[in-house]
Amino acid sequence: MRTSTITPIILLSLALAGCSLLGLGEDEGGSSTEENIAHYEQVRLDLEVNREAILPGFGVDDINAVNDYLTWLDITQGWEAQLHIRHYPEGTDIIASVTIGDEMTTPFYRLDDKFAMTALTGMTDSIYKIIDLQTGDLVEEVTHKKPQTASYDAYGIRGDQAYLVVEDEGKMIYEWDVGTGSPIAIGAIDDTSANLGAWIDFTLVEFGGSRKLLALGTYGTYTIDLDTMVATQVPLPITPLEIGITDVGIAAIDGFDLWFVGWGDTEARAIHDELKESSYALNSTFEKAHWVGSGTANVDVSMDGELIYYNSVAGIYAYGVNSGTIEPVLLNRAGYDQTEDPKVYVQYTGITLARDVMYVVGLESPDGSSGSDGKIYRVLQ
Repeated sequence: MRTSTITPIILLSLALAGCSLLGLGEDEGGSSTEENIAHYEQVRLDLEVNREAILPGFGVDDINAVNDYLTWLDITQGWEAQLHIRHYPEGTDIIASVTIGDEMTTPFYRLDDKFAMTALTGMTDSIYKIIDLQTGDLVEEVTHKKPQTASYDAYGIRGDQAYLVVEDEGKMIYEWDVGTGSPIAIGAIDDTSANLGAWIDFTLVEFGGSRKLLALGTYGTYTIDLDTMVATQVPLPITPLEIGITDVGIAAIDGFDLWFVGWGDTEARAIHDELKESSYALNSTFEKAHWVGSGTANVDVSMDGELIYYNSVAGIYAYGVNSGTIEPVLLNRAGYDQTEDPKVYVQYTGITLARDVMYVVGLESPDGSSGSDGKIYRVLQ
């Protein structure tokens, strides 16, 4: 599997240094280190009952999921990628008739309940294509003038509506019903109070009875109400490049810091501090197993309702922003159970959520210090 900015696997014993993992004998809780390691292994195996390997690492890129669909790209044939669409529970696969990317455009796509959306670069125009997830067929293509400094403008899809934000027109928001091919300008972000700085991207979210465009910039993050074009700043202290969004709020990860803002909140919550201050511990040897791991890799945060799913130093955990619950979802395989040489270490990353299921990548290595390839797992929630 081709990965981008994947950080090396950190050997669990090193990641948990200072947690008495390297000590011997009795821990403060009365259990020996050996007993706590055995407990870690038992929890890991119990959690893996819900895990099924569904795809190899090779030929699987840019995984997305929504409802009962799992999608990925096969970029083994140069820049022109095939979009694979799998429907559960049948597990049937189709390949979209529309290729993703070409010699002028890096393969990329967006996904929502019914459709996928992608873009290609023309000589003077950018071409936006919408694909039916059920059939894999092209629904429509829309052209718009190519931006001066990019291959195409930011695009997105939500339900039956598609969107463009055209940077050269003051970040004008265009909206249209899929199938009509008629984008309508509904307002420019530059005409609102949003102080974005350099434009990055957008996504779409619904809360408070209306649909909003979440605009990301180097100076700030704002929601733009698509009915009123009123901009409201989201008080995140970081530029959110890895995010999870629900109608409850937004979670964003940056390095070892995990932040959350509920819609309407006036300040962000430092979830990394809440986790450190909690009374939760897997056991006295692995008391920091739920602390936030590095969030600069491959989609290390996502949300479902009030639950933030995040990459911890020991695996993948879920944290309830309202309930305060902390639960492991998967624990990394750190070699404690193995006597063979070389061992197989597994670190989970690439969190993708759909209906009642999670998809993750299990990066494998023989020594615990690096990993770039691994199987794709489907985890029932």
